[in-house]
Amino acid sequence: MLTPNDFSSLAQLKQRLLDFQKRYEQTASPFKWTFTRNDLGNLLTKLQRKAIALANSAANTLAAILPGNCATDAAQTAAT
Repeated sequence: MLTPNDFSSLAQLKQRLLDFQKRYEQTASPFKWTFTRNDLGNLLTKLQRKAIALANSAANTLAAILPGNCATDAAQTAAT
């Protein structure tokens, strides 16, 4: 991670980045990508389900804590 205090000038930053690029180009090698479009779709579905479950859990907690219509509104909002 770079911070503004790592370099005394933009020229120094530029040179450091160019040096990194040169070194990386000499050592980098191709890799086989194994994460497929279907894998991504499955992961996104799983994350969406977890987000919905978390929202419902939070709404149920609020419903137990808040009086009257506030709790009902919170539960209905989370369910949609």
